[in-house]
Amino acid sequence: MVFSVQQLYRKIVREWIIIAVILLPCIGLLAAQPQWRLDQIIYDKLMPIVSPPVDSRILLVKIDDASLSALGRWPWPRDVHTKLLDKLAELEPQAVLYDVIFTEPDSRPEVDERLGAAMERIGTVVVPTVRAPRPTAEGQPYFIPPIPSVAAGARGIGHNYIAADADGVVRRLYLREGSAVSQLNQLTWQAYAATFPSYQQPVMPDICCMSNLGANWFGWNELYIPYSGANPRIGNVSVIDVLNDNVDADELQNKIILVGATASGLGNRYPLASSEGAIPGIVAHGNLLNSLLNQHLIKSMPTWLNVLISMGTVLIVLGLFLTLRLRHTFLVCLAFIFLRLVLSLSLLAMGWWSAPGASLIGIALAYMFWSWRRLNTVATYFGLELDRMAQELKSHVAPKAQPKPPFNGDELLRRALALEAMIRHVRGSRRFIAQSLDSLPLSVFVTDLDGQVLLANLSANTLQAKYGRGDRTLIGKNVFQVLKELEAPQTAARISHRNAWSDDERDFQRLPGQVLLTGSGRSFKVQLAPLDTEESEPTGWLVGLLEITVERLAEEQRDSMLRFLSHDLRAPQSAILALLAMQDRTEEPLSNDELHRQIEQQVRRTQSLTDDFMLLDAAKSKQQIFEEVLLAAVVMDAVDQAWPLAQHKNIRISQHFLDDEACVIDGVPELLTRAIFNLLENAIKYSGPGTAVHLQLSLEADEAVLTIRDEGQGISAEDLSYLFDEFRQFGKGNARGEGYGLGMAFVNSVIQRHEARIDCVSEPDVGTTFTLAFRIN
Repeated sequence: MVFSVQQLYRKIVREWIIIAVILLPCIGLLAAQPQWRLDQIIYDKLMPIVSPPVDSRILLVKIDDASLSALGRWPWPRDVHTKLLDKLAELEPQAVLYDVIFTEPDSRPEVDERLGAAMERIGTVVVPTVRAPRPTAEGQPYFIPPIPSVAAGARGIGHNYIAADADGVVRRLYLREGSAVSQLNQLTWQAYAATFPSYQQPVMPDICCMSNLGANWFGWNELYIPYSGANPRIGNVSVIDVLNDNVDADELQNKIILVGATASGLGNRYPLASSEGAIPGIVAHGNLLNSLLNQHLIKSMPTWLNVLISMGTVLIVLGLFLTLRLRHTFLVCLAFIFLRLVLSLSLLAMGWWSAPGASLIGIALAYMFWSWRRLNTVATYFGLELDRMAQELKSHVAPKAQPKPPFNGDELLRRALALEAMIRHVRGSRRFIAQSLDSLPLSVFVTDLDGQVLLANLSANTLQAKYGRGDRTLIGKNVFQVLKELEAPQTAARISHRNAWSDDERDFQRLPGQVLLTGSGRSFKVQLAPLDTEESEPTGWLVGLLEITVERLAEEQRDSMLRFLSHDLRAPQSAILALLAMQDRTEEPLSNDELHRQIEQQVRRTQSLTDDFMLLDAAKSKQQIFEEVLLAAVVMDAVDQAWPLAQHKNIRISQHFLDDEACVIDGVPELLTRAIFNLLENAIKYSGPGTAVHLQLSLEADEAVLTIRDEGQGISAEDLSYLFDEFRQFGKGNARGEGYGLGMAFVNSVIQRHEARIDCVSEPDVGTTFTLAFRIN
């Protein structure tokens, strides 16, 4: 036994090595992917802890709601901007980031010249530009430069794009963007560079690597933005206060001034991950400028290094799992998760972001696999012992007394093994019985004396799941309720006698021989057998459902053929014989032309009746080849056939197709066309001149739904119950149909062959609506 356990342990070690070999590359691959949701959440939680202090030199001059109220609607006249710049020039700012787009000239050139001159007087103004909506003729995207006077007066021009991550939150930007032939620095970097003399410009950090942003647009030098919050701690004043000299000049002197919109509905706003909402674009520029001034640039850790850290963390945890006790492994996981987060926070404080998500997932997977293999050790041991005992139990079919397996170890284990042997034996016997029942071709329900289902085979469960309208779990339900749910509602309403499951009495003695019809037209004959003990005491019932669908259909076809031959097909022939007999006996016989016309009419009636009957028989039983059918095309074919009839009665056919290209079904085009034509023909036949027939084809969920609505005489509630019966005509008096009662039966047969649904709603003297629902591919 000791040797066997050692073998199991060595097997676990081998399997664990395989798991490690598979797990570590997966973690490395995960760590090499772009930042995903878990990493974003962790970054959003850690970033506020290490955000740099706000540089006192930064000042926001806000275009806020108060300024709009005082100066008027946006955009302001450019002389307002000129006046503001002149006010700022008096304060000798280190740099001015003026986040307003000036790409279109004013109608008065002198206004633009004054604006450019005001910028030139300050000397350190930087302005933004925008990307052209369409590329050049060569297919290259480009920036639209500011108007010439602004471009000449500004110290620098930069882009102000800040793209959002997949979750809509802004965390990163590129210090340089553009096409392969033309790029611009970020607007905030231009403002930062403007604080330095022209001969001592800062060097942009070289951060790997170029990113393809799509549409021949690229980004360089990616940085994370260390936000100081949506409610900025950066100093700020209103534009109107600056223009009205309501701000102490000492508060504005020698500042780095950022002018931009913060008013509601004006300018860009960037959402934050915190509950503080979104911040205006000028505040985002202020946060980035603050990180530049504090030399706290957060860069993404090189991919290879992040992969190495993630794989190394997981490898250390795996190594500790092999040496520590089981109760210590969970604490080790918690400790390493904490240490990995501390490492990310430390690197973040030093300006590097190392995404820890892959490490955390790897630790969790390592713990899960290790726990699984530890538990599997015990399970394998039990399995070996149980296999040995199975040799003694496999010859027993019925449950017998529990054999006692030879075991000289712990008493508790001996009892556990003995119990396990007995349970396996019982389960095996029950499985044998269940499989035997499942292999039977008929549906079987085993019930107690009250009809509660104790056991049901596979055929019974499949039948109930497909046609039942209640809970699909048969165990515990009453067999009479199950039969009632299986029975088609229209069958219960039309049969002349009451089935045993239709009454509250629920007498088992009435069940044998009764026929159950399901909603799909399948027929089952109920069989019953009592169950008892060895002492002949009744314990329950065995109820079986033997399918007789083929036999019933054959009988119905025989009856239909006999009725067709004996009555419907015979009637026109009898009319011809009566006409000939009357011709011989009457004193004023019909003319030869009239006699020929009436005989031809009866012969054509016979031919039409025969064609309809054969078509109905083909729809019912003939093997058909199903193919992909565009339902809209079938409907159009049927409309084309019905159009002459509608024109003759001055009836308009309106069509409204929605998502018709998606309405593709498996079907037989000829049968579908004839069925839809029958419905259109009836709609035209029973509608008055000047009315309309409306067709609508739409896609609803996974079904193509065709609706045909007329404005005719309608169908009475009494006739609706027999709408699809063969040789049935509807209407009264002159409004009664002139056909043979096979059209609607044909429609119903086609719908059933296509496993579709047909519903009819009608109101006398208002109209009738047929709804056909087909399952799409």
